[in-house]
Amino acid sequence: MTKNELFTIFELIIVYYDQFEIDQKKVDARHEVLRTCSFEKVKERLLSFVSVSTFPPKVSDLAGSGAAVSRAIPDYQETVVILKTHQKPAANKVIQQELANMRNILGIRRA
Repeated sequence: MTKNELFTIFELIIVYYDQFEIDQKKVDARHEVLRTCSFEKVKERLLSFVSVSTFPPKVSDLAGSGAAVSRAIPDYQETVVILKTHQKPAANKVIQQELANMRNILGIRRA
């Protein structure tokens, strides 16, 4: 992608996002990252991004470096799998200690 093509992308971003501002530093920095990307792919990613985000895209959104995956929200089954595989249950001693802390905070006295 050339700097002229990048400037065209920036102009599109400005059309969709009023708060987006460009300067030479942004152009140079983003061109460094996007220079190997094709203009058509970046424009396609921008148009897809605009339809789902109220904030201007980051370079990773335009470069296509997996941003869509990070924004995915797991459904119920995926959440259950994540919770079962990524979290180890607390030890009974820790559970009892935290319950005692909650009772203390709530002012509950055990007989």
